Amino acid sequence: GGSGDDEIEGNDGNDILYGGSGNDSIEGGDGHDQLFGGLGDDFLEGGSGNDTLFGGAGNDVLNGGSGNDTFIFDADSGHDIIEDIMLQDTLEFQGEQFDMNDMIFSENEEGDAVISFAGKDDMSVTLEGVKFDDLDRNGDGNASEGYSVTQTDDGFSVNIDDT
Repeated sequence: GGSGDDEIEGNDGNDILYGGSGNDSIEGGDGHDQLFGGLGDDFLEGGSGNDTLFGGAGNDVLNGGSGNDTFIFDADSGHDIIEDIMLQDTLEFQGEQFDMNDMIFSENEEGDAVISFAGKDDMSVTLEGVKFDDLDRNGDGNASEGYSVTQTDDGFSVNIDDT
């Protein structure tokens, strides 16, 4: 894509698609695709396969489709929505600004689970259709029963174990 609002569609193979700046719509199709939104408020849809989706800066809507998908967030990510979080999907928070001890789980007005971080008001991830109680199996307010967290060299990852 370029500097405008682009519509980009992949094919059956393992595509690598970039939106650039603008409010882009990117669909990967079949295969294990890598989708990069760039600047703007983007819509990324992986399709079938084990896809990687990185919305980039802006308030993005991400839909991995079927497969074990990875959603990547960094310091420039805005208030993003994942429409279809599923068992074995992974959220990667990349960068030293992310401390897994600062991660906060809450619910929005619609009752969807929201991941945010203490001291970082300009970034959140909403797990559309997932209730906090789905992640908080024993009701202690911790939510640790429905996901696992792994420290990485450059941040940490959250693997959805059960929703």
